[in-house]
Amino acid sequence: MDEIRRRKLKPWHGILFFLLIMAVFFTVCAYLQMHFGMYGLAATELIIFAMALAFAAVMRVPMHEIFPVRKPSLARIFGTLLLWVSAYITSMAAVGIIAYFFPAQVLGTNAALNSFIVSVPLAISFVIAAIMPAICEEAVHRGVILHCMLPLERKWLIVFVMGVIFGLFHADIWRFLPTAILGAMLSYIMIETENMIYPALFHCVNNAVPLLLMAALPDTTKTEQITAAGQMRMPLVTVAVYIILSAAVPYGIYFGSYLLKRKDRRREVFPKETRVRTVTVLTVLTVGLFMIGVVLFMAGILMDQELFRMIIRSMR
Repeated sequence: MDEIRRRKLKPWHGILFFLLIMAVFFTVCAYLQMHFGMYGLAATELIIFAMALAFAAVMRVPMHEIFPVRKPSLARIFGTLLLWVSAYITSMAAVGIIAYFFPAQVLGTNAALNSFIVSVPLAISFVIAAIMPAICEEAVHRGVILHCMLPLERKWLIVFVMGVIFGLFHADIWRFLPTAILGAMLSYIMIETENMIYPALFHCVNNAVPLLLMAALPDTTKTEQITAAGQMRMPLVTVAVYIILSAAVPYGIYFGSYLLKRKDRRREVFPKETRVRTVTVLTVLTVGLFMIGVVLFMAGILMDQELFRMIIRSMR
């Protein structure tokens, strides 16, 4: 990445490229998706991929530098998957909190998205919704835009900016925060590994898991869930469960990062000089999130009279 920095790619190059991507999306790609559904989405992915390749050619940056691909290691694969689980739980908690306050908007958006995805056979949907974004969108974000952001130098700032850009890329205010969380984690993985294999794996798994879970449902159940989703409310109990699950995230991120960064097998998981502080911080965050989730869970039961009566009857 130092070589690319010396070639003077600047953040404003990345911003201009992103604005160009969005202009093409709203003028061309939105039309394609509106009239051709999932096949229009496939065309969208190919268009933005071609734009990423064209950017590299125009800026005279070698493809192997802006789209680095190397042989992956098993430890980093496990680290990437652990970071995906952590980011996925966090994004689901964010969705739950937003849906609690804006149920019709969030659940309606999810219903429309699910309906869009299941409109074609599973194999085709898997290629278009999981494999193509892992290649095409990653070429745009972790390839072109991230490399333009490297002059910012501060890792946390690059990760934050990339998260915001990825959230904006999805052009949906109700999905902004969860997609920004995922975009930030994808960018962190790319910065640490300098290998597009890992964010591509993360992206593919993230899109494939909900797709396969949806496909596993019977067709009648699937239709009923999609239809009902836009009319549902988000119970506080459900939000609480997401937050309780997120209690595992601090340790998940720490161990995932450890696997990404580990170059020497003898390296300690918790270095002696920072062991007490690190374990203390992680434990406080874990216990804090768990307790917040438990409090909200109890409040949710008390607020939902039907659920409360059901629990009382089951205890008799």
